[in-house]
Amino acid sequence: MTGAMFIAECLKQEGVTKVFGQCGHTNYALIDACHKLGIEFVSFRHEQMAAHAADAYYRALAQARGAQRAPVARHDQRADRCRRRPPPIRRRCW
Repeated sequence: MTGAMFIAECLKQEGVTKVFGQCGHTNYALIDACHKLGIEFVSFRHEQMAAHAADAYYRALAQARGAQRAPVARHDQRADRCRRRPPPIRRRCW
């Protein structure tokens, strides 16, 4: 068993049906492993587009199922954290 197959098996056990990401030479093995297990890989040209698409897909899926909360993409969490930072301290130069 390869590392990619292990990751795909874990995703399958968690009930994941779609994976959003970038297609590249570093993750061909994961894409193949997902394909073998019936997990759809949705490819994008930019990782932020994949994160937003995954966020929208799972929010819509949770809303259709009647769930109260859907997973949020990590990009959104980082953006929220950056907005809450205090302003920088201004120092005088004499």
